[in-house]
Amino acid sequence: MRVERAARSALTLALVSIIIELVVFAAGVLDLMLFNILMRPFPLAGFNLYLNIYSYSLLTGIVWAFLNYFLVYLPLKNNKLEEAEAPTLALGIIELLFGGIIPGILLLIAYVKIGDALDPFLRSE
Repeated sequence: MRVERAARSALTLALVSIIIELVVFAAGVLDLMLFNILMRPFPLAGFNLYLNIYSYSLLTGIVWAFLNYFLVYLPLKNNKLEEAEAPTLALGIIELLFGGIIPGILLLIAYVKIGDALDPFLRSE
């Protein structure tokens, strides 16, 4: 029972991480469109640089969401906890450093929950 609860918690945390990344991506796209509409009449020297940097950050955000979905969420959903353990830790650390603080923390907590679900002591209870 504890093992199933820990695995479901990890699955939920991975899903919440993906949802947060997608919401931030959608908000960024809307912000970029609004900024483009409002600033078009006022050409700025750094405008193109801003758009390039912002577009790159949006692209990395959607890449993190897809990586989380395919490397973490799908294996957890299929009860392949061993297969999801290493990518959860790696993506959690990388996202914490480069992607987003909240999704990174959620993935690190999911990694701990996967470890709890794989613990042989808990499995024997």
